[in-house]
Amino acid sequence: ILGVALKKSKSATMSNWAAPTLTSSQLKYASLDVLAAGNIFRALRRLRA
Repeated sequence: ILGVALKKSKSATMSNWAAPTLTSSQLKYASLDVLAAGNIFRALRRLRA
């Protein structure tokens, strides 16, 4: 939909997401997901308009 690939850390992907405190790498990874979800939502709304 967006035509771009997200560059995400493989180590963050496989890290312990159940830990009581997330690492800065995990927070960056999660924030990229949030930004991508918002961009996908807006792109889909434009397609519907």
